[in-house]
Amino acid sequence: MLKKACPASLIMAVLLMACGCAGGGSGDKTGERIVAESGKETGATAPITQQMTDQQPSTDTRKVAEKEPAPQITETDWSEYFEGLNGAAVVYDASAMQYRIYNREAAQTRRSPCSTFKIISSLTALEKGIIESENSTHGWSGEVFWNEDWNHDIDFEDAFRASCVWYFREVIDEIGQERMQEELDRLKYGNCDITDWEGRLNTNNNNPALRIYGKTGMGKDQGIVVDAWYTGFAEKDGRNLYFCVYLGRTDGENVSSARARDIAVRILSDC
Repeated sequence: MLKKACPASLIMAVLLMACGCAGGGSGDKTGERIVAESGKETGATAPITQQMTDQQPSTDTRKVAEKEPAPQITETDWSEYFEGLNGAAVVYDASAMQYRIYNREAAQTRRSPCSTFKIISSLTALEKGIIESENSTHGWSGEVFWNEDWNHDIDFEDAFRASCVWYFREVIDEIGQERMQEELDRLKYGNCDITDWEGRLNTNNNNPALRIYGKTGMGKDQGIVVDAWYTGFAEKDGRNLYFCVYLGRTDGENVSSARARDIAVRILSDC
């Protein structure tokens, strides 16, 4: 999927979920590859109330809004739940028209939505008829990814559950940059900047320029893995890298070829 999608605040994410993605049915994203200045905010972030009222609703929506009171915003101390972790939380009670916010400054800060952008790309694709539930399987290219759940043909339901990057990259490409831009503009999602369509500026991509082709191997003795291999070659930054990772019997440890593959991916990512 478009990676590092156009930065959006936590408040925007909650607002979209509460409103059914702006009422249009079309709804985070790398997963994964919309990029907007590598997650940097473009311009000052407006106050919460301004962010909400600057949505520029339609004339009919304005008439309804004029009759309804503005949502109430309450700052809440939920620090005990975070146990010292840096973060923020926003809860919107639609029936009470009330926002409860913890760490308001962090909640207002725009940042990459990462794989939550798959909600937007999924609903857009469903609305446009690009994904059909009865015929949603995409064929795996054979490229080996760090996540084993991505390394096979996969349908929409499983791809969404596994947050499969390559599947949603293909979905995004089928939607197309022009239609995706129109949808983001309609939703006023983050800064709506998808100029880095291929995700080349993305700093939150697992292996943006790494392709690995390899084969696992494993041997057991009396039911215990004593040999585990992953060997092959990788393409990275115009270079060919040939590798082999071996794991031997290690008492008390889970030795497997899958673990050897994970080690190889990490090593190659740093090479």
